[in-house]
Amino acid sequence: MLALSGNTITLHPSATLGPIDPQLGIPTKEGAVRYTPAKSILNGFAKAKAILKKEGPESLPAYIPLIEKYSLDLLEQCEDSEKLSKDLVSAWLKQYMFGNERGAPLTLKVKKIANFFSDYDTHHIHSRSLTPAKLQNGLGLKVEIAENRLRDLLWEAHILLNGFFNASPFVKLYESTHGVSWGKQFQIMLGPQRASGQEQ
Repeated sequence: MLALSGNTITLHPSATLGPIDPQLGIPTKEGAVRYTPAKSILNGFAKAKAILKKEGPESLPAYIPLIEKYSLDLLEQCEDSEKLSKDLVSAWLKQYMFGNERGAPLTLKVKKIANFFSDYDTHHIHSRSLTPAKLQNGLGLKVEIAENRLRDLLWEAHILLNGFFNASPFVKLYESTHGVSWGKQFQIMLGPQRASGQEQ
């Protein structure tokens, strides 16, 4: 989504983008959080609804665990988050990358791009690699492949950032053109260790 808010997208030859399908944090019974694609939750309910309509109430027991697992407000969140991600990307594309274009052709182009990046049924997983060839294939995005010195600098930045994140608790780092930066990190809490053989 951040890449689609730019005036252009410059990629290293081996770089990829990913889909913009929103992920919802679902608490597990163990207290952890599992991130699930919003569309997969909606698809699961739609599939259960279709089967129940076709097979009748006798097939309901098989789907009760799914229905009990998610609340109705979660379905609303799934739909709202999908709409929001597409609305944001559409607005950013119109304002920045295609800021000098107007009219129906722009509307169709932006809709095509937003639909492509949010199409979970085509991409299947959030980490699907969308290569430069796919991004330049009729979408109309302003994508450039870095060459020469810029290509080398992008690769060096990739190596340095990976090293930084592997050696620190930070999971995100932001920096503006004004030099203002901030990061997000996880805090790991260690509990008291028990002696070997002690009952848990």
